[in-house]
Amino acid sequence: MEKTYYVVSDIHERIDLLDESIKRHIDFSDSENILILLGDYVDGTTKTESYHTLQYIYDLQLVYPHQVIVLKGNHEQWLCDYLHQRKSILQTYVEPDDDTLESFIPLNEREKMYEQVYMQSHNLEQLGKNIKRLRCQYILKHHQELIDWVSKLPCYYENEDCIFVHAGINILDGCHELWKETSTIDDYLMQYPANLTDQLDKVIIAGHVGTSGIKNDTYFHDIYRYKNKIFLDSAVEISNKLNLLKIYHHQYLEIYKKDGQWVERLLPDIVD
Repeated sequence: MEKTYYVVSDIHERIDLLDESIKRHIDFSDSENILILLGDYVDGTTKTESYHTLQYIYDLQLVYPHQVIVLKGNHEQWLCDYLHQRKSILQTYVEPDDDTLESFIPLNEREKMYEQVYMQSHNLEQLGKNIKRLRCQYILKHHQELIDWVSKLPCYYENEDCIFVHAGINILDGCHELWKETSTIDDYLMQYPANLTDQLDKVIIAGHVGTSGIKNDTYFHDIYRYKNKIFLDSAVEISNKLNLLKIYHHQYLEIYKKDGQWVERLLPDIVD
């Protein structure tokens, strides 16, 4: 039987929207149903759900290891770099939100931690360093297995028809088949702007860049297709929705809500 793929990207803490999409559309009792997540699970506007979102995805993959494929996004790379207090391997580095970090630490533990920090710190600079150090120590101690899993997430997934990636790949003229050799971690996790060059036979499916920016339409947050490129990032912080792509019998379908009802529509081959 042919596999059916469901793809979501740029969740940014919206565990509620992810859970709704999964429970409504994906039947894991059918081993041919595959969920692919394209990265950026943390740092969002809910302010409190980064840890729960990561744990939800981790647990889901534990239960369905052959049906849930989880890729890394730049926000996961930044989180791991921050926690291990190392220079980021990405050219651009942004520290995780304070709320993202605090979501890993129960309130009573945070209160004790900050009381200890205030007593030990003699100025604001020292206070900031001590808070950073204790947060990292706590998270790595109490969530080591989860953070190790995040650190080891792959940057892309490839099947017979598609390449799935958080941001993009690097394709050199005359060397299209060598994209794995020519792409860097910055291509996979940070490529910007979106690359619309049509050079591969395979369909490239990515997130990272909001579809409103790719289409140059402030109010557009749906799935955007241009030739053999499909972009999913709905800018959930603004749109309050997650795009869900379904791939079935070599067709690409967008699943979305209209007037409270779920609808499927076939993506056009080319969007101008």
